[in-house]
Amino acid sequence: MVIFDILGYLGMILIIMSLVPQLVKTYREKKVENISVLFPLTQVVAGLCMIPYGVYLDSIQIIVINLGMLINASVLLIQIYYYRNNGLDSNNSEGEDSEDDEII
Repeated sequence: MVIFDILGYLGMILIIMSLVPQLVKTYREKKVENISVLFPLTQVVAGLCMIPYGVYLDSIQIIVINLGMLINASVLLIQIYYYRNNGLDSNNSEGEDSEDDEII
């Protein structure tokens, strides 16, 4: 049973960290032109659904994984909104609106 707990916690950490490289790259480059808004938006909605489910099951792993993904996806959504609406993204600096801007 201990090996499964270790694998579960390792998987939890890796899932939470999976979006961090994208967040760092987006922050450094200030470009979000190729990032779909639907990707982080779907993760936010999924996290908002899964956290209460984790509470219902009394599963700390489900709660922590989804809380981490909710935070990561929310940060990415904020980056997309901020960089596109402040002229920092190359699409908006040329005066072109991307299709994803209409969703926000």
